[in-house]
Amino acid sequence: MKKNIIISLILILKVGYSTSQTVYQIPGASQQPRWVFPVYIEDAIGQKDTLYYGFSPGAFVGPVLADTIFGEYPVPYDFVNLNASASPVTSFIMYKVEIIDTSLSYYSFQLTVANTYPPTKFKWDVSTFRSDSLPFPNQSPLPNAEMHIDWYYSHNITPCPGQGFAILVTDTASGTFCFMKDSMVMDNVFPGPVDIMLGLQFRPWTGLQPVGVQQVEKNKLKIYPNPVTDNLRISIKNHVDNIQLSDLTGTVFKEYRQINSDDFIISMKDIPNGMYIIQITDNSKNQYHEKIIKTN
Repeated sequence: MKKNIIISLILILKVGYSTSQTVYQIPGASQQPRWVFPVYIEDAIGQKDTLYYGFSPGAFVGPVLADTIFGEYPVPYDFVNLNASASPVTSFIMYKVEIIDTSLSYYSFQLTVANTYPPTKFKWDVSTFRSDSLPFPNQSPLPNAEMHIDWYYSHNITPCPGQGFAILVTDTASGTFCFMKDSMVMDNVFPGPVDIMLGLQFRPWTGLQPVGVQQVEKNKLKIYPNPVTDNLRISIKNHVDNIQLSDLTGTVFKEYRQINSDDFIISMKDIPNGMYIIQITDNSKNQYHEKIIKTN
C-alpha cells in the first residue's frame, strides 16, 4: 500500500533576476520622488501609454491635492484613443502620475485604461522591487517588495483562474500558481474598444499567493444588496471616511466625505440602471473598490 508522505517545503522560484536596479524618473517633474515605478501599456493595434506610481515623504493622496512637483497634472479624457490614468477618473480628467507618502505603504492604487483593443499588454521593471528606497524592510538577497494586482471585470489572464484571485508580481515566488515577472497580457471576451480597471498594491515581499483584494475585503467590508434597487448599505470594521460612486467612464454620481461611521446607507433610487464602481476609504486611509449593479 502506498503512503502519501507530505513534506513541508518552501520552493523558491528564482526567475533570472538581476541585482542591478534602474532608477526611473518622471518626465516633466520638477522634483523626483524617492521611488518610481513606471507601467508601460500597449494594445493590439499599437496604441501606447505610460503611467508612473511611487512613494515619497510628504506626498499627498489623490487628484484633489495633486503633487505638481512630481508631475501630477490633469490630462483631459480621450473618448476615442487609448488613454490611461494612475488614479480614479473624475469628471473626465486623468492623471499619469500617482505618488503617495511613504507612510501609506498599503495604499491601493488604481489603474484605468480606456478605449483599448485587447489583448492589452502591461510591462514594468521587477528589479525596482529590490530598491532600498522602498518603504519596506530590507530583505536582501530576496526582494524588498512585491506587487498584487486585482481586477474587476471579465478579462482573461493566463494562468490566473479569474476575478477574485490577485496576481502576484515578483521575480522570486514561493508556492504560487498565479504570478508574473515583468509583464502580463489581458484579453477580453469583447473585441474592443473596452475599458480595464486594475487595483495595484505594493507590499513587503513574501513570495506567496495573495488571496485577492476582494476576498480580503469580504472579511472587513460588506456592501449589500448587490445588485441594488433602492438603498445600498455599507458596513466596515474601520470607520468609513470617504465614499465615491462612479460609472465606468469615471463620471462621479455620488460622493461623501468625512463620514466617520462604520455603517452607511446610499440611496440609489435616482441612479440610472447600469454598472458602477464604489470606492471606499476608511479612517486608516485604506481603499476598497467594488463593482455595483443598479437594477429596477
